Amino acid sequence: MNMKKFAAIALAAAVATASSFSAYAVQELTETNQSGQTEVKAKIQGSVPAGVSYIIEIPDVIDFGTLTYPEDDNNSYVLQDFTVTAREINGLTGSQMVAVSVKNENADTNVNTQFYITNKSNSSIKFTYDVFDNDAANIQAAPNTQAINAGQMPTAGYSLCNFTTSGEEFRGSIRINQNQLRNYSSVAEIVGDYNGHMVFSSMITD
Repeated sequence: MNMKKFAAIALAAAVATASSFSAYAVQELTETNQSGQTEVKAKIQGSVPAGVSYIIEIPDVIDFGTLTYPEDDNNSYVLQDFTVTAREINGLTGSQMVAVSVKNENADTNVNTQFYITNKSNSSIKFTYDVFDNDAANIQAAPNTQAINAGQMPTAGYSLCNFTTSGEEFRGSIRINQNQLRNYSSVAEIVGDYNGHMVFSSMITD
């Protein structure tokens, strides 16, 4: 499995001068092209304790595989494991940790937004799934285990795991209930490829 990497490192503040300009593309307004759109951009960087750096590896893809239209309304779960690894952590002191959280793309903190996958050809067809802070074997053994997305979501996302030292590994899982496919009268209505995005975030906590 390919792994995406995200890292936060302590950076010195850069001082902008009046003579520094960015080489952005330009637009022209003319008598035949009288209006245009300009993207407004900015960046605000959070502070990272001096001397702290880390690299956390997150999954590139988690694949449920091919889902099956159930024959009845009973629960029909498909689970898939995923791993998050602290490849490198340096400079933490005292009770500091690297906290990792996760949320669905475009999640709204004002509502209990679930994780979901969407039909690539018809965005109105969506199926929800849950995220667990335990692996599939343990969730299968205790199917009533509460998912991390069971309650109100904090701004950064649902708390997933914490790391303090290099080499630590977290194993979680996602679970989809195929019985929701029966909200449609036949598989022909929902055939196709589905995807969605889990957004992972990290921060230093005490």
